[in-house]
Amino acid sequence: MWDVAPIHPIHPSINKCANVNVAPIHLLAPIEPTHPSEYDEAEAPAREGLSIRRNLVGERHWNTALALDVLAETLTGLGRYREAEPLYLQAIDTYEETLGADHHRTALCRQDYGLLLLKLGRYEDAEQKMLFGLQVLEEDRARQETIRHLIELYETWGKPEKAAEYRAMLLKEQSK
Repeated sequence: MWDVAPIHPIHPSINKCANVNVAPIHLLAPIEPTHPSEYDEAEAPAREGLSIRRNLVGERHWNTALALDVLAETLTGLGRYREAEPLYLQAIDTYEETLGADHHRTALCRQDYGLLLLKLGRYEDAEQKMLFGLQVLEEDRARQETIRHLIELYETWGKPEKAAEYRAMLLKEQSK
């Protein structure tokens, strides 16, 4: 039996996994913070979740990429962008290797990375990541979120005509 420390204080029941082959590893993910004040307390569980995944399934597994993505998102929420960037890149690389470039998880991670690039003022790079995500998420519910992020990108970048184009796209998506 594997002894696994609780990953998140809200879910202390996620303590033990009977067998690594059937362990509910997806349940070991930290709950993503919903309020800025929660990012500080989310960092330690996110780091612990990454460590557990690395030990259970190895470095090159999509589930480890998920933990990298969550930690990177947490660090982004804390304003620690330079620390988050290499984690996003490693997560994207692992997702592409294990799930494929066109998988929705890969696209969502690219979108998260695009938001980081937006905060860093690297607008062209952010646009590339978000537009790729939009293509992949064609039939996914995350598509509307991606469109909202593109609107934010273009407004921040000073491209109101592009923001208006995606605002119209969002309205069309919402009316489906």
